[in-house]
Amino acid sequence: QLVKGLGNRFAVVSGGAKGIDTAAHSAALALKIPTIAYMAGGLLNLYPRENAELFSEISKNGLLISECAPEVAPTRWRFLQRNRLIAAHGRATVVIEAAQRSGARNTAGHAFGCGKEVFAFPGPQSSEQHRGCNLLIRDGIARGVNDVGELTGILLGNDQPFKQSGFSSDETRVMDSLSRHPRTLERICLESGMSKHDAIRTLRQLALYHIAFSTPRGWMLA
Repeated sequence: QLVKGLGNRFAVVSGGAKGIDTAAHSAALALKIPTIAYMAGGLLNLYPRENAELFSEISKNGLLISECAPEVAPTRWRFLQRNRLIAAHGRATVVIEAAQRSGARNTAGHAFGCGKEVFAFPGPQSSEQHRGCNLLIRDGIARGVNDVGELTGILLGNDQPFKQSGFSSDETRVMDSLSRHPRTLERICLESGMSKHDAIRTLRQLALYHIAFSTPRGWMLA
């Protein structure tokens, strides 16, 4: 659903693993959307072996990429190492499911570290496969999205805030004090030169425009 919703405006970048990676690559191939797979080993030692046919199709219609020499075997640390390349390549990282300890959460951390947008689908607290997503949202690393339509609207630029005129001076001052990383109210007040009361009022107004949002670690740009 997600790959179809993005249409042909984006390539799909993933890691060729079983599960969601395979589903993402397969959907892209079926819809004739470019797809790129970063390998943990060399290109003559592709893993998992049961995805050999998938890798063959990707090599014909997209890209298989590895930073390793062709015959290097994939090892556990190489999977984590290649995640930084997936994170850096994409415009945004989308985490659909993730356990508390998972490669997806690792990739999201890399993406956040290099200033990329990160999105996650929240799920029940009792679900291990959603625990990583919930933690990413809680920690302010990922922006929570509720459905495919909301996510595609953001990525395709269709969720522009409803704002008829220019921003007020207070709104501009607060926006200048925000970043893509969480900032405490105290720091926002210090950089904007505003009182806590005025800063909170303005932040709440910016939240209505979907320009800023609150996390447990502070406020950040949406």
